[in-house]
Amino acid sequence: MLGKAFICIVAALRFGHVTTRGKLFLIETKGDGETEDIGENEEDGDIKDEAESPSAGKDEIGGGNLMTWTEYHPLKTIDAYVNYLTKTFPDWVSTEVIGDSFEGRSMRVLKVCRGGCGASAEASKPAIWLDGGIHAREWISPAVVTYMMMELVEHDSSHPHLTKELDWYFLPNANPDGYAYTTCDGKMSVDCPSRFWRKTRSCDPEDKNPESESSHKSIGGEEYGCEGADPNRNWDIYWASGRESSTNSSAKNYPGTGPFSEAETRNIRDLLWKNKKDIKLVDSIHSSGSLILFPHGFSECENGDCINKPDNIAA
Repeated sequence: MLGKAFICIVAALRFGHVTTRGKLFLIETKGDGETEDIGENEEDGDIKDEAESPSAGKDEIGGGNLMTWTEYHPLKTIDAYVNYLTKTFPDWVSTEVIGDSFEGRSMRVLKVCRGGCGASAEASKPAIWLDGGIHAREWISPAVVTYMMMELVEHDSSHPHLTKELDWYFLPNANPDGYAYTTCDGKMSVDCPSRFWRKTRSCDPEDKNPESESSHKSIGGEEYGCEGADPNRNWDIYWASGRESSTNSSAKNYPGTGPFSEAETRNIRDLLWKNKKDIKLVDSIHSSGSLILFPHGFSECENGDCINKPDNIAA
């Protein structure tokens, strides 16, 4: 069963003229082994196939659907699509708010479960977790996750075994504050001054770094550097021990003040932990590179030597 789902995921990671990067790992080993992500010359805007949801064009108000894959969308359109799927397929699609981001945005997970999810399920099934946008500037990532949501739910009749044999959890944007910042609050312009911001938008009260690469915020009348953290490196497995982490809070790969210092990673952690008996695969979608990267990102393994070790087998 997992083999079929694995093939589906890998196939969905590449469509049209767009390639994305999936990173697979067990829940206990959310590592960060990755190549450099997008730069200013990336070409990630040509999504050619399945240009829109079959029902696109309906009024967005009340959970309608304006989702397409010919352009990038602000958070409100992504959230509206989650609402739309939940209201259109209420018997087996639901939404769970797993918490708020640092700036107070709701993090909403789309759950696709026939017969109920988790502890409320009629029968336990293996589950798959997919998240996008953990690096804010990788706009293609939430686009791919919403595309996969559309394919799985709206085209269920083409592959019914994927929802009969598996449960699915989708978090279209794992870093909503950062994403909003890169879009200039939804303007979706490549000319947005903060277009290439990558981290969260949290503020460390101890950090008054005048060289902050981000804008400062006033907290209690004092100005603080709000440089955020790289949520991809904010997990508790060998936190800050890899070659790709920096102790400089201004760096794009700064892992935070400690494991799970970021609200966003805590929210994801709690949902995964609550469903740890059922979730068998965690796939975090990135951009730049046609790669599937296994744990561990902090290790020195080369040439696939790590893949067959017992604690690295994801599917």
